Amino acid sequence: MKFELRHLRAFVVLAEELHFGRAAERLRIAQPALSQQIQRLEADLGVILLVRDRRGTALSPAGQAFLPEAIRTLEQAAIAETTAWRAHKGECGRLRVGCYAPSSAGPFLETLAGFQLRSPEVELMLQGLRPGSQTAPLLEDRIDIALMTVLGEVRPPGEVTARPLWRDPLVAALPKGHRLAASSQIAPEDLAQESFAVMPRGRCGEWFEEIIALCRRAGFSPRITHQLSEISDQLGLVAAGLRVALVPRPSRSPLPGEVVYVPLAGTRLEVSRCAAWRSDDSSPVVARIREALEVTFPVAFS
Repeated sequence: MKFELRHLRAFVVLAEELHFGRAAERLRIAQPALSQQIQRLEADLGVILLVRDRRGTALSPAGQAFLPEAIRTLEQAAIAETTAWRAHKGECGRLRVGCYAPSSAGPFLETLAGFQLRSPEVELMLQGLRPGSQTAPLLEDRIDIALMTVLGEVRPPGEVTARPLWRDPLVAALPKGHRLAASSQIAPEDLAQESFAVMPRGRCGEWFEEIIALCRRAGFSPRITHQLSEISDQLGLVAAGLRVALVPRPSRSPLPGEVVYVPLAGTRLEVSRCAAWRSDDSSPVVARIREALEVTFPVAFS
């Protein structure tokens, strides 16, 4: 494209007015400057767009054919400019979010829902995370932000920034007919004779070891019969009355009425929820969701 958009705009206004004086006034330029712009546009195109004679100014056949395309070009240029500015402000684009254990991620998911409502042109893509590899999808650029679920100390790699959001206590998940289901709280040693479903050691070693250590501090080694990566799978066994599990307190139970969650006495072991992103990520969309999380969780825990 040889011509400038300002020359195109000058032609469209002149085609609408068919009068150099009125067109120059609308464009807020001098009439000689308007004449120069039209002459430059005609030279760039190699055609005559306007014909001037004693009767006034008229569009040539080339000008008549060129006018609707010129209007469309200006409209598309305006759309392109708006789109670029909105992308710069993070109002459009793509946000890939990773989340582990959605059943206990209610406040985070509610923040995402509010963000999507305010930014409908941001394509929101949500995918599940596996325990033990929650930062790998970030480092591999498969997601942009993650809700990390960590039992114990949060230790992200140096390339990842993690902002704590909230903590959930570890609770005992029991079948509804369990002998301890009606208790207001139980001690870990009350579960000494139970069969446990836990995280696999090979998939999430730190989580596995924390559970083992908790039980040993209570004076017993847990009888582990099932190692399942997904908390929902562990709760499925609990609901069937086959096992017990130690899980973060859910914001809403995926199996209401089938599983009872009882607080643990004598332990302060908690599950940390953290938003994590690549430290070098300059995406405006990521910056906006981080701002939204700051509003929802204004004070991160220490």
